[in-house]
Amino acid sequence: MKKSRITLIILYLLTLIPGYSQSKKEQIILRNERFSKIDFYRAAIGIDAAVHHNWALSPKIGIGIGSSRNILNANIGLQYKLGNPFYFGNNDRISYSHLAMYASLDINLLRGKERCLFVGGEIAHNWGLSSDYTPSTEVEQEDNYNVSKHFFSAKAKIGLKIKRYELALSYEYDLSPALNQKYIYESKYYNYDKLYDSIFERARIGIGLTYYIPFEI
Repeated sequence: MKKSRITLIILYLLTLIPGYSQSKKEQIILRNERFSKIDFYRAAIGIDAAVHHNWALSPKIGIGIGSSRNILNANIGLQYKLGNPFYFGNNDRISYSHLAMYASLDINLLRGKERCLFVGGEIAHNWGLSSDYTPSTEVEQEDNYNVSKHFFSAKAKIGLKIKRYELALSYEYDLSPALNQKYIYESKYYNYDKLYDSIFERARIGIGLTYYIPFEI
């Protein structure tokens, strides 16, 4: 009789184990879902710098979804791109500006509570706003034609997010020329030979710093 009671107790305890395990699993899933929603929506402000034959500074603003806890992060925004904004006086230079609308997608390879390592891609449509030619000679040149063009660009990047900051290295490629090469070649105002490397540049290496501001919807 005593053995029968012990056996029943053991069997009863065994039936509780699956329910306990299931409950524990559900708790973990719910906890992970709750954590994944922390700082899920965010605004962004930052600046990118890029260099090759030309160099550029590009302040940007945007909004996005995802955090360092999520596998995927996505962003959209606007960027004001300034090419060759300063003149150092030792070569011919075309300074130019573009307004870009961009969209990006990041994959967080290593995720944590406040930091992650990621790779990502970005596509942007760039609208030409203005341009200005500064020759290295003392001969004054004047041309009101805007050689800054509309074009698409693509970017690959790798970076690190720590708390609300993001630091990224990038490789950017213009899918079509940023400047009107035909007009520059045919115009008497531009020194085509000196500007050749600059106006035919399509790729550049860059670095970017972004600060994220979480918000709720």
